[in-house]
Amino acid sequence: MEQTPLFRPRVLIVEDEAIVAMEIQDQMESLGWDVCGIAATGPDAIRRAAADRPDLILMDNTLRGGMTGLEAAEIIRAGRTVPIVFLTATVDERIIARIRKLDPEAGSLSKPFNEADLRRETERALRRPKA
Repeated sequence: MEQTPLFRPRVLIVEDEAIVAMEIQDQMESLGWDVCGIAATGPDAIRRAAADRPDLILMDNTLRGGMTGLEAAEIIRAGRTVPIVFLTATVDERIIARIRKLDPEAGSLSKPFNEADLRRETERALRRPKA
């Protein structure tokens, strides 16, 4: 008989590609996480983070609508400390530098990533002490 975990971390997925967001949701749920929402734009991510109060945010850096994931993360982190794992399709040293300025210990995953990488990075982010 399978036991229900005492704590199911809540994650907000910020990804503007619907198919990719659904794949990430499936992976997170198979890892035992509770997906509290999916946002496709920076402003939507800001609203969802405030309303849903996730334990972790998976944030794509490239979003539609004029606001990057990093810009949304800066606004979210101004109001609340929440671990963020950035998802990126391209490794750009300027973006990495901005992420490190926002949070020197922020996690990141390069797309495409597998479930083992996702597990490792999300669990690491959740274990980090809140600043």
